[in-house]
Amino acid sequence: MDCHCISYGCRGAIKSKRTVFNHGERDKRLQDNLKTNQKVTLPPQESGFKFWPSESERVNLFNGSKKYVQLEIAKKVATFVDNNGHTKDSLDKSILAYKQDIHVTPNNFPASLYEAKKWIGKYLLPTDTYDCCINDCCLFRKISDSKDYSKLSKCPICNADRYIEGRKIAKKRITYIRLKEQLQKRFGEASLAKLIHAGDAQMKSPQGILRDFKDGQAWRNWFSNEGCFGDTDVAGAVPLGFSTDGLNPNKNILIQKSLWPVFLSFLAMKGKYRHVLGMGLILVSIIPGYKTAEPKSLYPLLELMVDELLELTGSTMYNAYVNAPVEIKTSILHSVCDIPATAKVYSLAGAAALRACPFCNEVGVHHKILCKTVHLSNRAYLDTDHPLRECDTRFPDHDRCYTVPPKRIDPECEKQARTDYEELQKKTHKKNQLKQSGFAGHYPFEKDPNHVRMEQSTVDTMHTPADVTETVLFTITGSIDNFEKVKRQEAEYGRIPKPRIVHSVDKSHQSTRPKPTKIQKKSKQDTPTTAPITKVVYPKAPWELSQCDIQLADKAALSIVYPPTCDLDQDTYFTKPKLLKVKMDHMLKV
Repeated sequence: MDCHCISYGCRGAIKSKRTVFNHGERDKRLQDNLKTNQKVTLPPQESGFKFWPSESERVNLFNGSKKYVQLEIAKKVATFVDNNGHTKDSLDKSILAYKQDIHVTPNNFPASLYEAKKWIGKYLLPTDTYDCCINDCCLFRKISDSKDYSKLSKCPICNADRYIEGRKIAKKRITYIRLKEQLQKRFGEASLAKLIHAGDAQMKSPQGILRDFKDGQAWRNWFSNEGCFGDTDVAGAVPLGFSTDGLNPNKNILIQKSLWPVFLSFLAMKGKYRHVLGMGLILVSIIPGYKTAEPKSLYPLLELMVDELLELTGSTMYNAYVNAPVEIKTSILHSVCDIPATAKVYSLAGAAALRACPFCNEVGVHHKILCKTVHLSNRAYLDTDHPLRECDTRFPDHDRCYTVPPKRIDPECEKQARTDYEELQKKTHKKNQLKQSGFAGHYPFEKDPNHVRMEQSTVDTMHTPADVTETVLFTITGSIDNFEKVKRQEAEYGRIPKPRIVHSVDKSHQSTRPKPTKIQKKSKQDTPTTAPITKVVYPKAPWELSQCDIQLADKAALSIVYPPTCDLDQDTYFTKPKLLKVKMDHMLKV
């Protein structure tokens, strides 16, 4: 049996098990899982489609060769996928070069990418392509008997054209990778099925230590008698995680292009295997933006994904772990998205709204000077006897704080607010409703009877430490773009003295102005005049550093000793505050 090598620069090439072990795979339990596993040959009627060519279908490169064509093509494709920046043209040339390097002629290896697709096309995962509204209102597909958009030429919601003018070519298309075949492929392979279902089930974490989903109370609730999978066989239970985010695939960030990959993950698979092997992740689709703009909504494709998951629940699928067909049950029980993605997935108002928090009823305050929403309830989360609650001078409200944390959102109130939003017809009314409630209609996950947004969604704050650090450094060093606005807002709160207005005269234009002629002097034309200038001078804020202070801070930053495991090094971060954020973001990505 072959497996994907995950170590030491094999770059995604398919290697034998011996090669994986010789490369020093650190996880011995993973080796044991692969060593003790036996290949299970699936009957054609059970597999649904062929995962890989059988012995009779394999074609040797040439007479007497031990290598076969399909595997060599797969190696080329794997290298192409693993290396960012390669084009299809380079893959086409690579295939032709490989054929020419085979000294035996004739040989069976294809001469182009077009021919290579014919060799391995039937073993690839099937995909569906849908025409999409350019405003992401809907997919032109048949949802039900009462909703059939497949034959429409205009969007039924925004009335945007489906096709390019004069041509029957859709302006925007989305490719969807069906989940049924992806699950069949993973459950049909014995080694993967064992990792998904068995994983590390016998190893329990010490009491009170949370290492993965299986160590938490939520996992035990899912598989309890009253839980989501209480009445389901363990081999047929498929708890899934969800994640998506926007990215720019271009190396040149000036070329704006937005793509949103949508992933599902097997929560039952141990995290170490789920993230390293890659087979624990399921790519559902990559949602493109229109031209340079990002997608306005993820609703159409997420609805398609949820509909298929609901159809799969109760169906029968072959599972190589038990070597028998099992009835499966699927459900998305956990999602991790950053703040903008969370707003898109769950139809929320977003981070800049007054009702920005997706979990509580806290209402922010909009400041016209900064053009931002500020949340002033942070002291409510302190202990009741905390000294900062008694401070009435250092906070914007200039009062003592006796408030309690905001209450969590009630699910029934949320459901009613979403329904009220969708019942409104005018955009102005919807905008006001969104401003008051923070909810913009229903979202696809609500179709799943096991979905509970408040318990199953997690906001990814991975980049928050770097963003906060950058904002603090930019503010105290005066490098922030709206520095004057920040000081003006602080003056409005009374935390720094109010600015003073200085009147002066601008005489700079007089020196560059040509001298008047005799005629102009006699007629008194264009007599040079002085232009008054009014300038607002802000006093130095308590947290503002002078140039001397910045130099002293840089000296202190250069004296910091970082541990060997930290990627940060000594540098003048106060003079170059942007550099610190870049390094912190790189640490988080690694």
